[in-house]
Amino acid sequence: MSVRTQVVAGALCAAVVAALGAGPAVAAPAAGGDRTSAREARRVDRVATPVLRWRACDEPGLAGLECASMAVPLDYDAPAGPTTTLAVSRLRATDQAGRIGSLVLNNGGPGGAARSMPLWGEYFGAQVRRRFDLVGLDPRGIGGSDQVRCFASTAAQQEAARGVDFVVPQRRAQYRAAAAYAAALGRACTGTTSGRAVGAAMSSAQVARDIEVLRRALGDPKLNYFGLSYGSVLGQHYAAMFPDRLRALVVDGVLDARDWRGDRGRGGLPTFVRTGSAAAMVAALDALFDRCRAAGPAACPLVARGNPAAVYAAAGARLHRRPAAVPIGGGAPFLLTDDAFALLAGDGLYGARGEVDLVATFVRDVSVLADPASDAAARAAAQAGVRGYLTGGGSEAAPAADEYDNGREAQMTVVCLDGRHAGDVREWWGPFAEAGRTGGHIGRFWASVDQPCATGTWPARDEDRYTGGFDRHTAAPVLVVGNRWDPVTPLAAARAVARLLPRGRLVASESWGHTAYGWVPCVAGVVDRYLVEGDAPRETACRGRQPFPPAGAARQAPAAPRWAPLLPRWPAAAPAAVAPRHS
Repeated sequence: MSVRTQVVAGALCAAVVAALGAGPAVAAPAAGGDRTSAREARRVDRVATPVLRWRACDEPGLAGLECASMAVPLDYDAPAGPTTTLAVSRLRATDQAGRIGSLVLNNGGPGGAARSMPLWGEYFGAQVRRRFDLVGLDPRGIGGSDQVRCFASTAAQQEAARGVDFVVPQRRAQYRAAAAYAAALGRACTGTTSGRAVGAAMSSAQVARDIEVLRRALGDPKLNYFGLSYGSVLGQHYAAMFPDRLRALVVDGVLDARDWRGDRGRGGLPTFVRTGSAAAMVAALDALFDRCRAAGPAACPLVARGNPAAVYAAAGARLHRRPAAVPIGGGAPFLLTDDAFALLAGDGLYGARGEVDLVATFVRDVSVLADPASDAAARAAAQAGVRGYLTGGGSEAAPAADEYDNGREAQMTVVCLDGRHAGDVREWWGPFAEAGRTGGHIGRFWASVDQPCATGTWPARDEDRYTGGFDRHTAAPVLVVGNRWDPVTPLAAARAVARLLPRGRLVASESWGHTAYGWVPCVAGVVDRYLVEGDAPRETACRGRQPFPPAGAARQAPAAPRWAPLLPRWPAAAPAAVAPRHS
């Protein structure tokens, strides 16, 4: 797999980059590079090129875009068999005469719908918007594409999650409820509902094939791709399966596809433990507390309550004994428990505002709220602060609860089909306990996300998932971007992927938040130039905004990716029924 509208129940520069060149120069394909295998070429090339009939989008949130749809084989081994329909969007390049081609976008998840991504506005550099049509594809099973739906109705979906009113299990009854829900979800997604057909054909390899067919439909001789977070796994699949068919490929917020898949003897570990996501979030939070303490109370008011890490631990312990009720809107108050507190703090590290400093303010407010010695005025102010953090300063109107949300189901379908997993839901509790010892509730949360993937209760397998290597010699360089304090996709993974790829290019950013392109001007310069010119230095070091700047220092307000919340912020649905954000 950001940040804030429903909870528990329910992703300055140290270096200056040269100005972008004007010509669409493309690095020549390397001699002796790898080619698409005959088997893979046969699968996709015999599919007729779809005709994209563009029209003005009339769906909510897509105004200003063109929309189209295309049918692709459900199973590429049977191109004349059943199909699934994919939804596509486009924002045309502002300079059609100088247009290089299309840039296919993926915002991660898995389970993220990417059709709104071309509307991220200033997130993309002016040269990119000028030279590329920005194209968003909702992957199969997701968003406006034919959806995977594991339950017959919202009521059935909610019934399966009944009793899961916690973020991570802490008591015996909660362990039983979590295991029962995981098994119920697995059975539902591989049973007789609409999840059965699409749900057995949603591996990353299938989506990579869809992207290859989309490339042809767009009329591009080679693919230009930009993928965030889980979109990096998808990008690695495309580069491995179609190494001679790409012109430019950027992955930012990188997961090593080998760990995602469970290679190198790591298939017995939970997915987001082996990818390093759990450890990355814990490390970023610890580092933030260290920075806060060093900055002092003038820059980080949390210090006024003591050692930040100790204040955080004490607040969690108090909430464990006595959760705090936070009124939100006119409905039932939100019950802030210790596990919700930990995940909400981790959630803020995604930095959708470019201000991870807000996490320290949130911890201070929760500390005041949980402290029985706090007076009424301090408690009221803290409650207002926590409420603002929960709602993101936006509307306090709870979202509609009767709409079918397949986010969790779509995410688990991809995760379960892509990777190796243990056989029984109960086999998660050993790694779960170990993750808790090293990472507290944050570690436990990430260790339990893919529990529904137990092969005993999720028997569906995609026989056409990709099982080959990810070290292909690509026709063009692949740009790999990593961020030192990314809370979910560690920089070490970006380094490993860049080393593995013979034509890998690394951008390592000393910065915060999930992904780096939207936050760090130095990174944006390298990425934009690479997309236009087709190459980049072997390795580039960048530096972004750091937390807790001195009083009076200018605060950067970068264009940020629009991450979904890690946890829903309203007590409307069980937390286990909600897909955690990864990208």
